Parts: sequence; structure tokens; C-alpha cells
Amino acid sequence: MKRLPALPGLLAALVLLFCASVCAESHRATHLGNPATRFAPPLTTPDDLRALFRNEKLKPDFAAVLDQWGWQGNLNDLFAAAATAEIADIKIPIGTTMPFMSSRENGKPICLRNVLWAGKEPAPAYAFNFTSKGQRYRCVTPKACSNFFLEDLGPEPKPALTLKCDAPEKAAAGRPVNVCLTVANTGNALEALTTLTLHIPEGAELVSRTDQGVQSGSTLTWEIPDLSPNKGKQVCAVFKLAEPGALSFTSTAHHQSHQPRFGHGNEHSADLHLARESGICLRYRPHRGQS
Repeated sequence: MKRLPALPGLLAALVLLFCASVCAESHRATHLGNPATRFAPPLTTPDDLRALFRNEKLKPDFAAVLDQWGWQGNLNDLFAAAATAEIADIKIPIGTTMPFMSSRENGKPICLRNVLWAGKEPAPAYAFNFTSKGQRYRCVTPKACSNFFLEDLGPEPKPALTLKCDAPEKAAAGRPVNVCLTVANTGNALEALTTLTLHIPEGAELVSRTDQGVQSGSTLTWEIPDLSPNKGKQVCAVFKLAEPGALSFTSTAHHQSHQPRFGHGNEHSADLHLARESGICLRYRPHRGQS
């Protein structure tokens, strides 16, 4: 009958296996430029860097390295930025751990993960920033070896607007009715100019409005400057409803970059994202004699 290994021994074995796995994914670099392992010839000018990323023969190698790293971006974004982006002359500090670094093994492109720069001096390199699929990156390429790597800088800063409409469900004919629009910036960047519009349906008479809203025919418009992330703004208008019945108010919101997104509402309110088109945001059913 076999005896099960003692628990302390089993735990020790698991720890050793875990350590071996982690260590296999870590590398220490003390010298750059070995002809056998460098990704491409050394770089001396920013034009050399642009030529490196423009080289059609090397593009499959770039793709292979980034695929090994598991990158989800678009290669064309990287190549386009390398051709036009501002290139910075930087130095990689001693002790920097790079998320990965391109290299070669028997001539084939490989991805080395978690590479610690442990040289005697900072490593001269070129760097440029770019955006792909909503994420920002910095591409860094050491001059001595062209062993490029990417640093994830986080989501691309951009505003995201939501629009909410508020009003009572019922109103009496001839009595004032308050309709309010609340726009909020749920993104991570300033929205320089937000334009809100509210369509005035037939049978509703505008009495007053807040925040210098401008009426043009059957449309009421507000312009809201500098809407910061996680901030909101409410504007309101007061109407009188001449006759009982069902009235539909429609509203829109769009921002300065003109990239609208649209969502329909229901009988009481709606959430609209950067919409140019009209969407029902609330419905009034006024009743005679009820305040």
C-alpha cells in the first residue's frame, strides 16, 4: 500500500513548481547588441527607427513577437505611428523591468517576458506613443539592439455623455410643467462643448428656461462648456400645455468631436449617448383639472 506524501512536502513541491514557472518568465539583461540575439541592426537616428518599422521583411517578425506577448491591438496602428509620431530620445533606467522585449533565437523572432535591465548604465533608446483599439501605448526601442517593447499606458482619454430627462407623469392643461435634462460626463476626459436640444411638441408653449437656453422655432438649445469627467449639468424649461392628450418631448445631446451614440427611451426617461438623432425621452399625458 502506497503512502501519501506528507502535507509539508507536498506544499514545498508546489512552491518549487510555482517558483520555477515564475523564474522561467523572467530575464536579466546586462548587455544589449549581441548580433545573435538582437532583433535588428543598431539604430543611430530617428530615421533609422522609422525605417525599421517600415521594413516589409520585418513586419511578420513584429507580428510574431506581439502575438507571443498576447497583444490585442492593431499592427497597422503601430506602423502608422512609427512613420509619423514624434520620436523621443530617452534612456532606460537601470533596474527597469520591461513587460517584454523582442529578441531572436536561432534567427527566429521571440518574446522575452519581464526583462530586467541590469546594465552598468542606462540604456539609450527611442520611444513614441500611439493609440490602438482605445488603449494608449509607448513603443520603446533600445538603440543598440532594436529589441522593441510596448508599455501599456491605459485607456485612451475620451468623454462619454449620458442624458436623462425628468418630468412629472401627469399635468393639468394650462398649468406650468417643468421639463429637465441632466447630462453627465462619465468618461475620463474633459468635454469642451456639449450641445443639448429639446424639441417642443405642438400643444406645448414655452414659458421660461434656465441657463440661457435659446429657442428657435420648435427647438430649444443649450450649450454647456467644459464638462469635466464625473461631473454633470442640469438645464430646465417650463411649459404650458394647452389641451389634454398625449405629448412627446424628444431630446438629443452631442459633443464637439461629433461622435454620437444613440439610445431610445421609454415613457418616463431615457439614457442617450452623444446622440444627434431624436429619441423619445419622456411622454406627457396632461389631464384637465389635475395639478
